[in-house]
Amino acid sequence: MTHQHHPSPQTSAITRPVVLQAIGLGFQTPERPLFTDLTAHITNGLTLVTGGEDRGKTTLLRLLAGELTAQTGALCINGVSLKDQAADYQKQVFWVAPRSEAFDPLIVADYFASVQRSYPHFDAPLLAELVEGLS
Repeated sequence: MTHQHHPSPQTSAITRPVVLQAIGLGFQTPERPLFTDLTAHITNGLTLVTGGEDRGKTTLLRLLAGELTAQTGALCINGVSLKDQAADYQKQVFWVAPRSEAFDPLIVADYFASVQRSYPHFDAPLLAELVEGLS
């Protein structure tokens, strides 16, 4: 009997270009550590962050966006280090707090038009593909 290897979604994802690297991230609050030596290689596309209430999801997203500073580790987007090139790193990140009401009055088309104006590397064809995929 022969054994064929069928790559898992995680193995397949690695073949796509890595956009964001988190290496050895550590962050703790006065109450408890949230992350210790967290390493992730995130490819383009959609990535889902899940977990129970008060488990650190929003803190992780704030760390990845550069809004919070990790106590240990490094972050890099498309080869740009947050530590060494913070402004260039943050130009590649869009972050809105999950509970923000800042965009509530906008219709979706106006929202994406404003994002496209703010980010020169905005990829409208990719957006259309992602919207189709989520439909």
